Amino acid sequence: MDDLFFHYTDAIMIIRQQQEKRTITSLNNAFTIVSGYSPSQLAGHSLAALPSLYPSELWELIDRLCNSITDKQRSNNAECELTVQENKRIYAELYVTRIHESEGKSFMVTLHDRSEYKWIEKANKQTILSSSIYTGTGLLKSLRFYHVELPYDRGQLSLINRKDFIAEEDFARVRQFMYKLRDARETGQISFMLLIMEDKYRITILVKPFYNADGSFKCYAILVLSMIPQNGSKFKVAIKKKSIGDSIDQMEAGMDGIGTVVSSQEADSAYKLRLLMLEKNVSVTQLAERTQISLTTISNIRNGKIKKPQRLTAHLIATELGVAPEDIWGD
Repeated sequence: MDDLFFHYTDAIMIIRQQQEKRTITSLNNAFTIVSGYSPSQLAGHSLAALPSLYPSELWELIDRLCNSITDKQRSNNAECELTVQENKRIYAELYVTRIHESEGKSFMVTLHDRSEYKWIEKANKQTILSSSIYTGTGLLKSLRFYHVELPYDRGQLSLINRKDFIAEEDFARVRQFMYKLRDARETGQISFMLLIMEDKYRITILVKPFYNADGSFKCYAILVLSMIPQNGSKFKVAIKKKSIGDSIDQMEAGMDGIGTVVSSQEADSAYKLRLLMLEKNVSVTQLAERTQISLTTISNIRNGKIKKPQRLTAHLIATELGVAPEDIWGD
C-alpha cells in the first residue's frame, strides 16, 4: 500500500493534527516532483516550523485551508501563484481534504502545477488559432480551438504519434528545434508542414517548455499562430464551431443522446455544463480524471453548488469540453 502511495501520479502530502499542532507525516514521489521538496526535508516537521526552514507561501496556504475544514465542509481548495523549492514560481491548484484515520484528525493535500495552462490562458485569443499541451513522452493532454473547428475527431488525433504529425522533410529540423528550446529553457517560433490524416497544412507555432520544481522537463505548451491548407486539403473554408446556445437549443428540441428528453429549464451555468457533458459524452469521473480537478469539485460545479468556479478551474473544464469559459459561466 505504501508503494502504491509513493508512485501515485497525483502529488499528495499527508498531514496529521494532534491538538493544535499539524505535522507532515508523508509525501509521495509526485509531490516531490511538483514542489521540489523531498520526504527527508518535510516529513516529521510541523507546518508552523516550515516557513523558517523553507520560505514559501505554500505552508501558510495549506494551514489556512486546513483551518477552513469542518465536519460539514470536509474539503476546500485554492489556486494562486506561489514559490516552491529553489525559488521556482508555479501557478498552483491546491486541494485539502479531511480523511479518516484511527489515530486522529488527518488531512490529504493534493498539489497541481497549472503553469502551462495559465500561460495559454493569458495568450491573446484573437491572434491564435488553437493551443495544445504535449508531455515529454508525446502524450497530447489538451487541444483547444478558438476560432474554427478542424474537421477531425479529437479522439483520433490524440492517438496519433507526435512525429506522425510532421512531414518527413521537416521532422529532423523540428525535433532539433524542440530539443534546443527544452535545453535552453526558451520560448521559440517555427514553421513546418503539418500532416493530419491525408491533409497538409503550412503551420506556424509558438512553443514554450515547462519544467517541474525538481528541474525535470514537464511538457511543451504550443500556440498555433497560422495554419494554411495546402493543395488537396479538406480544410479550405473555416468551419465555425457550434455555440453553446446552439447546442442547448438542439438538445432541448430532441434527445440528449442517452434516451431521455432534456427539459426546457432555465439555462444557468450548471445546466449548460450538464448539457455540454452530455453532448460530449463525458462523465463526471472522466472530466475529473482528464482535468485533474477533484471529483468533489466537478460534482459541485455540475450540480450548481459552486456557481462560478475559480478562473483556472473554469478554463480547464471548458478546454476539455471544447468551449470558452464564458460560454458556460459568462464574462
